[in-house]
Order: sequence, then structure tokens, then C-alpha cells
Amino acid sequence: MTRTQRELERERAHFERQAGTDVLTGLANRQQVLQALSAEIARAARNDTRLAVLLLDVDRFKEVNDAFGHPAGDAVLRAVAEILTSESRSYDVVARLGGDEFLCLLPDSEPNHVEAFGQRIADRVRAVRLSEAPTPLTISVGVVRAAPNDDPSSVLSRVDVALYDAKRAGRDRVHLGEAP
Repeated sequence: MTRTQRELERERAHFERQAGTDVLTGLANRQQVLQALSAEIARAARNDTRLAVLLLDVDRFKEVNDAFGHPAGDAVLRAVAEILTSESRSYDVVARLGGDEFLCLLPDSEPNHVEAFGQRIADRVRAVRLSEAPTPLTISVGVVRAAPNDDPSSVLSRVDVALYDAKRAGRDRVHLGEAP
């Protein structure tokens, strides 16, 4: 391979990473995580392993933006992304779906690990203190397990219901959704 070919290959790889990355948080973006979700569902079915999916969002995020401005909201999103990254395993997939929603794919996860992961994230977000957004922060988390007959759409639908159940139950909690 010539030097020019190597340079072109590096540039192509760089642009592919950029295309799958959320600019604000550095996490995978919606397109990237939906591809990963499809692959992880298939892998879990093929290998008869477990896949947990968490959907979370920042409680009352609009109020943060309204009260402190969009730079404060951006700081909140970056703080949540840092927590998710630091708490996840190297083979977990963590992404920003958009707005204040984040999706986490936890392959090969035992049920107690998934609940503990969600609670650790919630506890760490609750402890965040930002000068840009001097208000207590909380998150709501929905959790489901992918089934062998699931597809990305069915998993996302169920985890979305679990998230909204957490919000209806008072926010600032982890809610385990129903099996398919």
C-alpha cells in the first residue's frame, strides 16, 4: 500500500467515525446505535445470551435550558455522557439518541448488573453540580431485555414505555419494563 493509499484509508476511517458520533457528547449517534442494536439483537439470539437495553433522559431538561440557557443544557448532556462512558464496560454501546435521550446496550448482562448499572448512573447524575446549571439533576431510566424474536423497533418501543413508566411513577428512578 502506498503512502497516499494509507493516508486516504486513514481519512476514510476518520470520516466514518465522525459520521457515527454525536458532536456534542462524543458518544455514538442515533444511526450508529440503531445499527449496533440490530447487530446485538442478532448476536444475542445466535449465541443465546442476554442483551439489556436502557433508555434514559434528563428529568425536566427543558426547564434547565429555559432557566440557564442552552450552554447549560449542553454542559448537562456532556456530564451525563461522561458518567455513562465511565460506568460502561468496553463492549457496551452508549449513545445519544437526540435531545436529552441516551440509549445504552449492555450485552451479556446479568439482571442484577443491569439494575445496578442504572442505579449507579442515576446516583452519579444526582451528585452532579455544575456552575452552568446550578440545579439538582435527575434522570429517569427504562430497562428492557431483548428477546430472540425482537427487532430494533420492538425493543425501542418497549424501552420507551419503560422510560415513560419511570416518569409517570415520579421520575428519578429506574424502571424495569415488561418482557415481550
